[in-house]
Amino acid sequence: PGFELDPAVLERAFRSRPKVAVINTPQNPTGHVLTVAELEMIARLCCEYDVIALSDEVYENVVFGSAIHRRLADLPGMRERTLTVGSASKLFSVTGWRVGWLAGPAALIQGANVCHQHMTVCAPSPLQAGGAAALQA
Repeated sequence: PGFELDPAVLERAFRSRPKVAVINTPQNPTGHVLTVAELEMIARLCCEYDVIALSDEVYENVVFGSAIHRRLADLPGMRERTLTVGSASKLFSVTGWRVGWLAGPAALIQGANVCHQHMTVCAPSPLQAGGAAALQA
């Protein structure tokens, strides 16, 4: 089955004036990786409607066939309006660790930190150190 974004449906959703668009690529469980055209459409709409993008890219290294993962934040106008979610748990196949990160502009990260401190518990320190070591390797 096809999992392509429908431009008309997406445009309608943006016309409702959301504050944030949650993007997931590569997608779980479908495995669909958003194409450059789909990402450009999302970027255009985010810029046009002044929407922040929360881009869940934890499966960035789980792509199949000829698909290539591209970061939403790398598109013109998106770096300053995108929070990107990453995961050592998925990247290094240690899913039980539950170690991840959020990357983006300082002002958006600051707002996310305020929410985070009241909504989650911290991953154990040894797992954070393990994740950091794996990223540096």
